[in-house]
Amino acid sequence: PDVFEVRGEVYMDRETFKAVNEGQRKLGKEPFMNPRNCCAGSLRQKDPHVTAGRRLRFFAHSYGQLHGEERFTAHSDFLALCRDRGFDVSKANRRVRRIEDVLEYYEEFREELRKLPYDVDGLVVKIDSLEEHRTLGMTARSPRWALAFKYPGQQATTRLKDVIFSVGRTGTVTPAADLEPVFCAGVTISSATLHNFDEVRRLDARPGDTVVIERAGEVIPRVVKVAIPGKPRAAQVQPPASCPVCGGKIVKEEEMVAYRCINPSCPAQVKRGLLHFASRDALDIEGLGEQVVDQLVDSGRVKDYADVFSLTKEDLLRLELFADKRAQNLLDRIQAAKERPLSRLVYGLGIRQVGDRTARDLAEAFGELDRLASASQDDLERVPQIGPIVAASVHGFFRQPQAKRLLERLVGAGLRTTEPERRTPAGGPLLGKSVVFTGELESMTREEAEELVRKNGGTATSSVSKKTGYVVIGRDPGSKAAKAAKLGVATLDEPGFLKLIGRS
Repeated sequence: PDVFEVRGEVYMDRETFKAVNEGQRKLGKEPFMNPRNCCAGSLRQKDPHVTAGRRLRFFAHSYGQLHGEERFTAHSDFLALCRDRGFDVSKANRRVRRIEDVLEYYEEFREELRKLPYDVDGLVVKIDSLEEHRTLGMTARSPRWALAFKYPGQQATTRLKDVIFSVGRTGTVTPAADLEPVFCAGVTISSATLHNFDEVRRLDARPGDTVVIERAGEVIPRVVKVAIPGKPRAAQVQPPASCPVCGGKIVKEEEMVAYRCINPSCPAQVKRGLLHFASRDALDIEGLGEQVVDQLVDSGRVKDYADVFSLTKEDLLRLELFADKRAQNLLDRIQAAKERPLSRLVYGLGIRQVGDRTARDLAEAFGELDRLASASQDDLERVPQIGPIVAASVHGFFRQPQAKRLLERLVGAGLRTTEPERRTPAGGPLLGKSVVFTGELESMTREEAEELVRKNGGTATSSVSKKTGYVVIGRDPGSKAAKAAKLGVATLDEPGFLKLIGRS
């Protein structure tokens, strides 16, 4: 085929996972909790040599685009094509004709899955006919022609030693169970997730209790219930009054489950935040990957985002990872990052509820960092697509003393604080109209299509309402197409959209 986009699953077998963790321990680093976490972390590495050293594997299971003479009408034909082209396809699949055969294979495979060299937690049942795929379509999150058949997780009983708190990139404080080590589902487990404090209250799990834990496939172990309360019973676990890492203020937003540390300079948040700050859609600082961030933060040289812009070659050469050329390359990329537009900076700050599209909407609406930072909540809500929850989050972020100090330092470091004015054609075909895309486009990515909307005077949005100008329908559209029909919103296919804006 001229274009053949293959999609699938990256995985790691048990033997490789064991070897990787042995290597982590020899380097004095924390071992990975499970193969899934290890795979995800390996794929996020900016250094391809680290990723290559993890010996990841790939199973093909679906396709995105196919252009050229070769065609197939069934999913099973696609898998056969993948095998012929040299892709690895799971041998643990079977084509059947009746739902009773599906259930029979589900029971049969229950015994086979333990013989596999990698972990799975169930089967995915798919309709084979691609014509029926198109008829059934997609929801916003998943196809209507596929369904996961999962197996019950394996369970074990152990003692809950303590409940510990960790802090994530956005400041979310997450409770976790510190357990007496116990063997379950092929691994020794010493910690398990408690999800959030509502779940802790529901379980009423307390230090000293004997608890039941469950592990299904590669999923992080979880506490299922209290089996035997401790004697005497410990006090109920409460959310911390202050951040367990920095001592900063902890808040719980109304109607939200999570408790959060709102100090943007909290050390626990800095590492994860720096990786986001340097990511491609933010400041795009190639070379500021996980290992570099770990060493910079652990050494105390970088305490917040602004410290990145005061790094010197001497600072980098003190780290194990750097020789002269690599140090200079990173410094050049840091310097280039200062010229990114305001929208990229706003996204990189990691404000809760603010993704890259919202960051762009805010930057275009206010134009300058000072105007955005001083905007009232009412001002923020006047921006199209910005609702009260997002507005409250943005307003709260810029009112923090720590955030103000951080922004002052970033401005002092020479970062650009303005957004280029978008030139809108006086008579653009989409002037004043909002456009929603649903389904997969053939000739461009969703981001490219949305940029075309903006260049032609329109606004690209994600939800359909009576005010929507057009809904552009691609392959396998979701529920937005049906909503457009219900509301009487005009719809276009991809060629129709391109014709409207004068492109072939």
